[in-house]
Amino acid sequence: MKINTLPKIGIRPVIDGRRMGVRESLEEQTMNMAKA
Repeated sequence: MKINTLPKIGIRPVIDGRRMGVRESLEEQTMNMAKA
């Protein structure tokens, strides 16, 4: 579950960063993390 906690915390900031347009850049990473 430790591996699942790290991605979850990492995805949260990415979704929050979508306001700054960071989500577009990390969208691929977010999808990969969500799939994992």
